[in-house]
Amino acid sequence: YRMVPMKANAPYHSALIQPYQNRLQELLADVDVQQPVFPIISTVSGKQIEQAGEIKTLLTEQLVKPVLWNQAVEQALLCAPELFADIGPNKIMKNLVLETDPSMQALAWDSAEDQPTIQQFFRKQEVS
Repeated sequence: YRMVPMKANAPYHSALIQPYQNRLQELLADVDVQQPVFPIISTVSGKQIEQAGEIKTLLTEQLVKPVLWNQAVEQALLCAPELFADIGPNKIMKNLVLETDPSMQALAWDSAEDQPTIQQFFRKQEVS
């Protein structure tokens, strides 16, 4: 394992943000979560999410647990992905994926040039 200091304005992924966990659970209570139709890897567990019911729990745990980035990428690579889609801001995950495995196709929603490819990929998944 390796620790990388984060540049953040809040104590994300630590016990210091635990008071917000209950609020997030309340907000997620009304969210309808569907069974994933493609592999989603949790950076909380480093494993593939198998059941829709796990998603809300993992999202709330993500507030206080460390990010298991390397384990998540290694698990994702076992799925032989066609691409990694970073849906967060600033292309951070895209850059980390490429740092981990430069041969991967990594795209970022935050990049206007990547959005059409990501949309096309997800449309193709809906048809399959």
